[in-house]
Amino acid sequence: LAMYFCEVAAAVSEAGEPCEELLRLLLNSLYFLANKTYPDDLVKGVFEWRVLAMQGLSPAIGACCGCGKTQDGGFALDVAQGELFCGECRARREVFGAAQGVDEDSPRHEWVLLSQGALEAIRFSISTPLGKMMSFRLDEETDRYDFTRAGEKFLRYHLDVDSMALHMYEQMKGKG
Repeated sequence: LAMYFCEVAAAVSEAGEPCEELLRLLLNSLYFLANKTYPDDLVKGVFEWRVLAMQGLSPAIGACCGCGKTQDGGFALDVAQGELFCGECRARREVFGAAQGVDEDSPRHEWVLLSQGALEAIRFSISTPLGKMMSFRLDEETDRYDFTRAGEKFLRYHLDVDSMALHMYEQMKGKG
């Protein structure tokens, strides 16, 4: 996992350009991993969401992009568009899109379902000061799974990072 963090940091940094905030995020994340301060998957998710925010790639997750709902919406994140939709608006969007036909040049929807806890954790991770990035809890396994899965998918899609270290980590964890 530490190698994955380094690969991502290398992928988003420019040679010769200062990147103090990225370096601080990387060092903090490595510290948390080494000291087992927080669960590894939680550190991974926060790292991914913070990198995305630093790159200006945060999704529009303040409210449903269709109706403005902020809670209890059975939310899903459109990974390609970076937009959040409640269950009702997502269903309408899929029906409307199917009725209109799919344009070859249109980005495909890749939905990631988000529990309310995962959504709140993403909001917190991308907006809180770096020094407080781990100042939250995700006790529910579903929340943590949704949080980390969404961060990984979003990062892979928008930064085109395909990490061998992450593949190895997933195999070691029994996911691959």
